[in-house]
Amino acid sequence: MLNGKWKHVFSIWSGTRAAFKLFKST
Repeated sequence: MLNGKWKHVFSIWSGTRAAFKLFKST
């Protein structure tokens, strides 16, 4: 259960980072 929570947090973090990277390159 905890592992699933961390996987969810990591997916949000990586998605936010990817969005920021895309915004920064624009």
